[in-house]
Amino acid sequence: MLSTDRATALSLSSYMFLSIALLGLVGAQAIIAGWARLNPTARRGSAIAGLGLLLVLTAVDVTRAHTNLRDVAADRVVIQDAGEAIAEAADADCLVMTSYLPQVTWYSSCATTAFDLESVPRPLVEGLAITDFLLFFDNGKRQPEGRVLEGYLNDIPEQLVVTIDDAGAVGDAHIHRVEGKTGDG
Repeated sequence: MLSTDRATALSLSSYMFLSIALLGLVGAQAIIAGWARLNPTARRGSAIAGLGLLLVLTAVDVTRAHTNLRDVAADRVVIQDAGEAIAEAADADCLVMTSYLPQVTWYSSCATTAFDLESVPRPLVEGLAITDFLLFFDNGKRQPEGRVLEGYLNDIPEQLVVTIDDAGAVGDAHIHRVEGKTGDG
């Protein structure tokens, strides 16, 4: 019997692609063979039905993609505004702790690092912070919650650089500057 970890690893898409592609080829051959045995009227009807299904599925996918792109564009605005606010307040060599690493790196020109979701990093707690800014979003993903979030917020001065209001899915951005960074005068 396979262990749970091994079974999970075997179901990864990179392992499943070849078998699914081969099953698709076999299925397509069976459909073509069955279609060839139909009379001309049934073939024409099934071709029209297949084309109609293809058009409906294409319309659904295009609509879904358009909706997703609109949502991503709305979220980009608040992330861009937060990154630009950090860029204005930051030194040339800065580090931002956030859950949106590539976007914030791009817009702020600062290095970024992810939150530790299990506990507050000790250097941040001891006042030897290596992070210049903490960037939280009201509905952000991969952010600390509960006692860990309280730990982050309690261990920095209540010096809020900016709150950026947004109606997008990620919500408002809250930028905290961390004082006491090693190397600060």
